[in-house]
Amino acid sequence: MNGQEAFWLDYYADVAKAGNSWLDYSNDRVQAQTFGLALDSAGPVHGKRCLDIGCGRGQFSRALAALGASSVTGIDIVPEVIATLERESSHIRWLCGSPNSPEVIEQLDTYEIVFFLEVLQYIEFAAALRAAWAHLEPGGRLVAIAPNPNCAIVSRTRDRFAARYSPPALDAIQSEVSGWMDLEHAAYRALFFARDQRTAPYEVSPWLTSGGWNGLEPNRIQFVAIKRLSQAVGANASHAS
Repeated sequence: MNGQEAFWLDYYADVAKAGNSWLDYSNDRVQAQTFGLALDSAGPVHGKRCLDIGCGRGQFSRALAALGASSVTGIDIVPEVIATLERESSHIRWLCGSPNSPEVIEQLDTYEIVFFLEVLQYIEFAAALRAAWAHLEPGGRLVAIAPNPNCAIVSRTRDRFAARYSPPALDAIQSEVSGWMDLEHAAYRALFFARDQRTAPYEVSPWLTSGGWNGLEPNRIQFVAIKRLSQAVGANASHAS
């Protein structure tokens, strides 16, 4: 574990003791909408093998299981939280450690959907994405939501934590994802804090396949990457049709 991750281990061990169910989200409504947006872009999870990287207190992992995922694995770094999850939700596989850790990576299976929700700002994002992508089945989806470092609100958090808090910018995400040789499709959308948050905290942009949002800086960036089916599968599907 590097210095950045060691810092966040200590930080979130204290946050977990404080008892807030939403941990690093602004509040429980932001957390709930984030989960909903992630599920929306993942498509049906019933019968799918799912990986939740940065699972926190496990609410999203448990939601995936409740929605019928055939298996769910959750990863996070606070041992006490993972131990509690293992006792309370033993039907889910829980791993403790960094998604950049070889010890964690070697324990991974293959998955049809991988989620990175509010975690890329705390880790070496490109290496973690590549490791997860390598464990994604052909035709599978990687779904991520992360802070936008160019947003003024996020910038204040960056100033507070300096290099320890390093969310990737849109161009860095696009550069990384577009280089994956077996990428079928990638799309991006923006999450803006609504002026009137009585209905929902975020207003959400349409999906884009490149570029930004006309100079506007959202609070969060969501992206989805779909892995290409193998040529053999594609050829068989084409022949069958």
